[in-house]
Amino acid sequence: MLKKISASVLFDSNYIEPALLTAYEIIKGNFSISDLILIFLDNSQEVDAEASIIINNFTEKFKDYFSISAIKVENTIPNFSKYHFTNSIIYKPLIPDLIKNKDFIINIDAGIIPGANFNKFLDQSIEQSLENKSNWIISAFCELSAGLLPNGLDKFDANILYPNGQVLLFNCDNFRSTSFLARYLEKYNLLSEYLVYAEQELMCITLNEEELLELPLNGERFNYELNIHSLSDVSLIYNYKNIDESCTYSKIIGTLKPWKYWVLDPNKKHWIEKIKNMENEFPISSYELISKNRHEITHQAFQKAFLESHHKNI
Repeated sequence: MLKKISASVLFDSNYIEPALLTAYEIIKGNFSISDLILIFLDNSQEVDAEASIIINNFTEKFKDYFSISAIKVENTIPNFSKYHFTNSIIYKPLIPDLIKNKDFIINIDAGIIPGANFNKFLDQSIEQSLENKSNWIISAFCELSAGLLPNGLDKFDANILYPNGQVLLFNCDNFRSTSFLARYLEKYNLLSEYLVYAEQELMCITLNEEELLELPLNGERFNYELNIHSLSDVSLIYNYKNIDESCTYSKIIGTLKPWKYWVLDPNKKHWIEKIKNMENEFPISSYELISKNRHEITHQAFQKAFLESHHKNI
């Protein structure tokens, strides 16, 4: 390993359970990560006080085992709402401004479960990043951006690459030495009404060509119920029994979130087993906020989940 990376997980009270499971998997994974920072976005809601208690208890539980810390960020950006997304996705590309004195930070989405090949992925990512001579700021899994930007954004100059927001590697020195923060926020304030996959689209229209670098998985990505990135053969995964534990990471995407009790997708078995492992050391289900989040369902979420399920079966 040429240089260790700091890891971060950014979330608000709506995503505290998947965030802490991702953190737990990182802590227990023996990965080449120097430290882990939990970034909690405080929306000044009543539940945020309870969320802060849960986060503090979690860091206290594992701080003697792993270098882990938590910071609270006051949400000052106008609210973004689309599908199941919250304002936390707007903050993801701004992490080097929230965490100081780091060389490289890899932000891992709440709900991602790292696999056995995650260490190899980290090594390859940082090696490629150090070898690259351009002024890159963010490295991500990418696909060609042509045709992907929604109406209203397609008239803007865009990067030829369209970044995925699941895993973002930051070059903090380059982030701080450019005006990326100001450019990004300017685009958000101007274009928020047109955004769908907000942080991805904002990065696409904010980052110059040399500022966006592809993570080393040949850019291949599959948007299915269970999303697996493999360092060798990339395969489509539909059932728990097919999950390859040597994958880079897994993530269930879409509205059908596995931590919701009402979601009956069979792929959530993988999630349930991971949660049980964490419960043995940190009984997260004992907190009222967690129980509330598990049972909560909005009319919009149920409608979209129904449509996704219907589309999957036709």
